[in-house]
Amino acid sequence: MLHRTIFLFITLITLVLQVEAAPVLFKNKAAFDFAVAGLNNVQVETIDFESQAFGAIIPNGSSMQGVTINENLPDAFELAVNGIGSTSGSNSLGVSADNGTTVLQFGLGDTVTFTFDIEASHAFGLYIVVEGNFDFFADDVSLTFAGSTLSNVVADPAVVQFVGFDALWLGIVDDTATHTTAIVQFGPVSTGEIDDITFTRSLPPPPTVSEPSMIFLIGAGLLGFLGFRRRGRQLLP
Repeated sequence: MLHRTIFLFITLITLVLQVEAAPVLFKNKAAFDFAVAGLNNVQVETIDFESQAFGAIIPNGSSMQGVTINENLPDAFELAVNGIGSTSGSNSLGVSADNGTTVLQFGLGDTVTFTFDIEASHAFGLYIVVEGNFDFFADDVSLTFAGSTLSNVVADPAVVQFVGFDALWLGIVDDTATHTTAIVQFGPVSTGEIDDITFTRSLPPPPTVSEPSMIFLIGAGLLGFLGFRRRGRQLLP
């Protein structure tokens, strides 16, 4: 009976740990940011395209802030910066078939893969931006990261309205492991541009005090304390 109780207890603990270890999916940027803030020893990086000019072409395989961006687009199209207004300024990432003269939204089956060059990330998120006269349809966009996929639904309540455009945040956080790639796929209707790509990068570990140094510090502290007590006794009348 005791062995069975112990087995059940261990099984329960294992299940709880598995649940806690599962990646968490977010359609709310504030909640995503709060989860990322709870990660230990990381800094947050954001690619917002504000340093690029309208119509600037982002060649396939370009590296930005330590992230390689690869696209799977129809032959005539390439990634380009749009300037219609976005969640963090004026620029977002769309597609162009005329060398940046006209920038359009992503279309059916378009895929963008983000690979972390410097080091893997605990989290990945981004805004999908659409102009005000467009609507999201089910599965218009999906994000795959940390072995999980997050997609939009019809009339998604998470869509945030801005002046002239709407935006949907998709983000995934894994606090137990890091991952090297994130994939964004569009369809079935031509919808959305990308903005505010957010990920984490690990910080160098804090300096540790070696065991001999710690012993020396403790010893020095004790000697100082004993010297203070001895001096105090000498001052007594």
